[in-house]
Amino acid sequence: MGSNPACPTILGSLLKIGMLLLLLPAAPALAERPPFLLELPIVCPKGEFCPVEVHVDHDPGPGIKDFACGSVTYNGHSGIDFRVEDLRSVAAGVPVVAAAAGKVKFVRDDVPDHSPFDYDQEEARTSSVCGNRVVLTHGPEWSTHYCHLRNGPSPVKVGQDVQAGDLLGYVGMSGSTNFPHFQLNLIRTTPEERRDYDPFAPEGPSESCSDDISNSLWSPEAQRHLAYASPALANMGFAARAVTNRGIENGTYKLDEMTPTSPALVFYVRSIGLEAGDEQRMTILAPDGSVLVEHAADPLQRRRLQSFMFTGRKLRHNYWPAGDYTGFYEVLRDGDVVLSAEDVLTMPRP
Repeated sequence: MGSNPACPTILGSLLKIGMLLLLLPAAPALAERPPFLLELPIVCPKGEFCPVEVHVDHDPGPGIKDFACGSVTYNGHSGIDFRVEDLRSVAAGVPVVAAAAGKVKFVRDDVPDHSPFDYDQEEARTSSVCGNRVVLTHGPEWSTHYCHLRNGPSPVKVGQDVQAGDLLGYVGMSGSTNFPHFQLNLIRTTPEERRDYDPFAPEGPSESCSDDISNSLWSPEAQRHLAYASPALANMGFAARAVTNRGIENGTYKLDEMTPTSPALVFYVRSIGLEAGDEQRMTILAPDGSVLVEHAADPLQRRRLQSFMFTGRKLRHNYWPAGDYTGFYEVLRDGDVVLSAEDVLTMPRP
């Protein structure tokens, strides 16, 4: 059989390609995923809002970027902050529960709770950033950390086995925090490194900057409660007087009893995750459907993780007409409505 002169050429080319492939840097491996899914770690009171106020920051530099390439985070934030409505909710007790089955590795429950307005934030950072906390291990490498829990005897002890949904404590105001929430961190520790993971996107933001969480580390049931929202609603209600952010945080206006002779009728909203340029609008409709009052704020000059707004009117006659007063709130971003909410106050007859 005759020789094929093309064979050496083909063979040489293949060898060259093989050498080039060996010299190319290896493609980065996808981040390791834990052998479990996370359940919702907070039991929000019925009728209240417990949104994620701060996500993990994926930007390695001084900028910020959450998993959806939005700005619902701040520089260097490594966990997920689950907010509760106000300090009355904290006092009543909002349960923090295990996100996955594990073993209790660490417990601290002696850090005092403080006011979100009147405390030394720098001192809190240096003494106990995490405040009261529980650490669970899930096998040899994975752990979940539950920070800023309420002061008081912990319901779990070191060495105890827990199941997903078991009580670990209550949302508090301990450690370095200026709003009522608890922080969840998912951490993998190996001989080589200790690394925080974002359960929403363990591999980091996708190239399309999608807010899809179907491939996240959250269970399907948890995903139903954790859809990405920017902006999102934190508080909403009616009051009989002028409204302040401190009053909302203290839950003051929940105690207001609206009567036909209340001196004012005020509709208030607090939202989170607003961007520069966002426009907010509020309207109150009277029981007959007429506009009682409306207010449109100027576009925001900068992003705000938290913002509050209110509008209302003082009592002008002897009493407020009986019936349903409806408050409407909208946020417009680039001309599109990205958040809308409404609340109804039923005024009794005089």
